[in-house]
Amino acid sequence: MNDPALMHALHRLADYPVLAELARSSGTEAIKLDGRACLYLYQDGLGDIDWLTVSVAEKDFMRALGLFSICPCCGVRGVVRDTRDHQVTRSDGQPVTVKALTGDYCNACGEVLLDSAEGQRVMDALPPRAIK
Repeated sequence: MNDPALMHALHRLADYPVLAELARSSGTEAIKLDGRACLYLYQDGLGDIDWLTVSVAEKDFMRALGLFSICPCCGVRGVVRDTRDHQVTRSDGQPVTVKALTGDYCNACGEVLLDSAEGQRVMDALPPRAIK
């Protein structure tokens, strides 16, 4: 359950760049929004968020609002923060396991949301493609 104090408090958009952009694109000129409005904007803009650019502080805010309990890919409520060994597939079809990858995992569809450092770990585990 979301903290009622957090949901009713006013939050400065300038502290959360992704939220500020979502608010601007929705047409608001507000500089502060309550938690309910923040959560609505995040939910409405899930498909437009570039997750690798979201700061740790903003992800923590999203998590506190309850956003990460909803998968942006399948819409199911049930995303959990966890550290797991995660398997990815190279371009040649070979599997690669990235050990102890911390992210927000959807137990329904298997999607994982990573911050930029963890995303870079996945990219580093994959060899660069040969240029033809």
